[in-house]
Amino acid sequence: LGSHNRLTILFYAALNAFRGFKNSNGNGSKFAMVKTLYKNAISALRSSAELSSSSFSNKVYLLEAEMLAFERKHQKAKAAYAAAITSSESVGYVHEHGLACELA
Repeated sequence: LGSHNRLTILFYAALNAFRGFKNSNGNGSKFAMVKTLYKNAISALRSSAELSSSSFSNKVYLLEAEMLAFERKHQKAKAAYAAAITSSESVGYVHEHGLACELA
């Protein structure tokens, strides 16, 4: 599995974890799973964004926004969603732009 594919899988796994937790009556073990997936994904994506900002910054912003919303830090989440929207739009990632708009 190539590293770009691995990063994409980490990104979507973390997003799905947030969705699953929000759509259930989350408990402590589910919260721990979400945090673990987020930490793994955000760490890998931040490292990659340093090397290729245009490919990964929007993903970092979107995961950060989801975590901030998860933690009920709504003003910071709004700013991170806006950054994800702008970043994905500026590089022409139409699907990720739409996803960021939908999640915001």
